[in-house]
Amino acid sequence: MRKKFIISLIITSIFIIVLFSTYKAVFIDADFVYGRFWVTLNENYYKINNDNFNFSDIENNFRPKNKNSEYLYDYSFSNILNIMPSSHFYITPPPSVVSKTGKIIFASTGMDISPSNLICSGVVISSFRSIIRPQIIGVDKQSPLSGQGIGLGWRFVAAETSENDSSNIILTLYDNGGKIRKFHIRKNPYILSDIEKIYSEMRYNLNPDRNITLPNLGIISTSGRDAQLPEVSYIIPNSQAVNERVSIGDKVKFLETVNGGKETHIVFTKKTNEEIKMKIKNSCVKDGLFGKRDIKVINKNISYVRFDRFDKYSLDWLQENVKYLSNDIIIDFRRNRGGLISVLENFLGMFLGPDKNIGSDIRRFTTITEKTPSDSQKINSGRIVILLGKATASSAEIASDILRLYRGAIIVGETSSGQVLTSSSFSLPDNGKVVLPIGEYRDPSGMTLEGVGVSPDQVINSQNADQKETDFYLELSKLYLTK
Repeated sequence: MRKKFIISLIITSIFIIVLFSTYKAVFIDADFVYGRFWVTLNENYYKINNDNFNFSDIENNFRPKNKNSEYLYDYSFSNILNIMPSSHFYITPPPSVVSKTGKIIFASTGMDISPSNLICSGVVISSFRSIIRPQIIGVDKQSPLSGQGIGLGWRFVAAETSENDSSNIILTLYDNGGKIRKFHIRKNPYILSDIEKIYSEMRYNLNPDRNITLPNLGIISTSGRDAQLPEVSYIIPNSQAVNERVSIGDKVKFLETVNGGKETHIVFTKKTNEEIKMKIKNSCVKDGLFGKRDIKVINKNISYVRFDRFDKYSLDWLQENVKYLSNDIIIDFRRNRGGLISVLENFLGMFLGPDKNIGSDIRRFTTITEKTPSDSQKINSGRIVILLGKATASSAEIASDILRLYRGAIIVGETSSGQVLTSSSFSLPDNGKVVLPIGEYRDPSGMTLEGVGVSPDQVINSQNADQKETDFYLELSKLYLTK
């Protein structure tokens, strides 16, 4: 009798916990959640004193106008992320909001698409990258915009011909508080040339902070960068993706996980606008090529190693398999999205030895010098080739940069994603989650990788690399080590 009572009590307790969690997500006031978000941001965001943002104005301008959770995430948080784009800054709605408008996360934030949902099809996807808008850093006294109240740090939104007067162009900007400001400029070929230059520079996958001069508008601005949808950055040879004609470079238009996570539906868009719909069973045996880690001896002088996350499991696995590492090593980071700094330090210690400076983590009130552990034991002194792709991110980018700096590693592939900020996750009162950048990484030379990425020594246009039966990147890497 007592046993039945205890079981009944446990079941009732679980029901109450689930009911309370659902109640929190549905009934907590949106304005209260918004307020807690700003407390969290003001206490932890790594650039709270950034002169180009007026945080109190941004907070007031996008305060939710009703108690609706969908409005909070789809309008307030969406606009904030649009104004303040950076890697490692995204907001996840609670399950109750996602179930109503699942598009919010993908459309509004830089949230990664989980590799575990796609790997059984043989596809690796790069992250969504938010638009980084060109920012005004100088206005000439002779500029047609001079004297109109434009401030430094304001961001370019759009330029379009006025509907009421075709001889005028309306230039739309965000001010430092996120408000839309519109300015009328007399249209002429020289002004149009400068505007085309703004759009043109944004299309390049280069440092978004590089300066451009717009002589006819009379301003100097940063170049910015267009938003980039997730795209296929790597395909496992002989996989489902190959058989269904998915190609490297195809964009992700839609994705959802169904049947309790057992299946993923995804739609890819090709450059020709053709759509490919694919159903992925998430039940493959995740080892070897389809697993999170792989190591193999290519010949007595060359070994290949891949791990897709800088976590403790990967570090333990690598240390246990040191005996399989040859003198020359190919390290495959094409599927690696980063992970823990502590694991990165231990990994680099295996190749650099103890107490090696691997960069600085610049935070609000302090700068942390990152070093390899003092008890590190160097296990390798041969040649290193690193494979990079557009999905390579965070700690994997730092590792690549450092191994090239200190060990002369040759990097093969494509420029990495440029998502190299220290971040931390915080819970919101409605069971939502915010991930904030809390520090900026700079390598030992003082260079930042955020928004820039790591450039390869040997560039491979992955869209031209035939991955159907063989791994073109890997074959090329072998050639470097057999010279």
